[in-house]
Amino acid sequence: MGSSILVVDDDEAFAEALRDLLRHSGHEVAIAGTCADAVRLLGEREFDLAFVDLRLPDGSGLSVLRYAKATAGSVGVIAVTAYGSVEQAVEAMRLGASGFLIKPVEPEQVNALVDRTLLAGRLDRAVRSESPATAAGEGAYSGILGSSAGVRRLRHFVGLVAGHDANVLLTGESGTGKGLAARAIHEMSPRRSAPLVHVSCAAIPETLVESELFGYEKGAFSGAIGRKPGRFEVASGGTVFLDEIADIPPAVQAKLLRVIQDKEFERLGGNTPIRVDVRIVSATNRVPKDLVESAVLRQDLFFRLNVVAFHLPTLRERREDVPVLAASLLARYADASGKRIRGIAPEALDAMIGHPYPGNVRELENIMQHVAILCPDGETVRLCHLPADLARGAAGPIGESDRPPACAPPAPAADRPATLAEALARAESAAIRATLERAGNRRAEAARLLGISRKSLWERMRRHGISD
Repeated sequence: MGSSILVVDDDEAFAEALRDLLRHSGHEVAIAGTCADAVRLLGEREFDLAFVDLRLPDGSGLSVLRYAKATAGSVGVIAVTAYGSVEQAVEAMRLGASGFLIKPVEPEQVNALVDRTLLAGRLDRAVRSESPATAAGEGAYSGILGSSAGVRRLRHFVGLVAGHDANVLLTGESGTGKGLAARAIHEMSPRRSAPLVHVSCAAIPETLVESELFGYEKGAFSGAIGRKPGRFEVASGGTVFLDEIADIPPAVQAKLLRVIQDKEFERLGGNTPIRVDVRIVSATNRVPKDLVESAVLRQDLFFRLNVVAFHLPTLRERREDVPVLAASLLARYADASGKRIRGIAPEALDAMIGHPYPGNVRELENIMQHVAILCPDGETVRLCHLPADLARGAAGPIGESDRPPACAPPAPAADRPATLAEALARAESAAIRATLERAGNRRAEAARLLGISRKSLWERMRRHGISD
């Protein structure tokens, strides 16, 4: 669904051409030719983005920019002028503009800046929101945030299986959220009022797995000074989440199979059958078929655990979810630190979206905890607040000694004559890289999405040092 955009410009031909371009991308567009008309429209309705010409018949566009940021701080503003100067750009940015365009403009330049500004605006609103999940835009439940196809499939799967008692097997790389999915299944099931017991099989010493799962009687072994119920007994009526089932010893797998088949077991050192009613959700970061073929997991147990299965996507496969995930995590850790962080700057957001995330969502969580500590109260997260390796990946190879220990304050206008050119080049490069990735590195398709010719795309890729 498109956004609501205001174009403030007294050049009717330019304003109408910009309106047609934005409408072609699915946005709703209104036009104002004066400061007075712009202020009136901003007061009457909400806009997600505004293009503001800095020279208007009845005053400076900077006054419109000030009014927009004062009355609707979440609206993104892109300053526009036919008389470009670094001083104007710096002043507009200082007042809160998200970008700066010099006429004449190219369609791909406009689209790239619109996409980045709207994305940053959604992120800012999510950070400020009391409920970041709501900002995901899809009624996220049980903490499953995002709007990617993979997340929508996961939500659909959870909704289908939650009402049944069938055992569920979750697969996927470490850090993809298998534990979160297990909790969602439990919370939406009729068992929600009973316990959800999480068992990290990899964290329990092999010699203690049986006693942890099924409990023990007094005197069952040295140190067993009393009776202790196991995890299955504690979870009776609810759900047991067996994380990393490949780490369950073979001898314990046989006893687990009996629990699934007969709904009963004996504590270690005991001979009285204990009946339990549990649902099992299990998980592994390895390929289940390989576990069975290598005899790491019993085939009959695998069939009992794998009644219904779901493979969770990596964060690399759902990069479009990074902004809302980052917003939710940043809000959580900033609140824990007693801070109010204003949002994330576009260049920092670009770096996070482009990161490969070998550790998946867990890695993003660590990054946002790092950011919440380093970013000062009341400021916006910038590239220099990110971990060094992530910032290096976005800014190009630099030595660790080249990075300041903290973000330097913005330089005076006289010291930054290249800021505008650098910002435009960075926006163009980011847009091309993102579109190439979305198009599967098919240049013809990327050129079509960008609205430029293949030759123009090739020239721009060469200029920015972008290869397939």
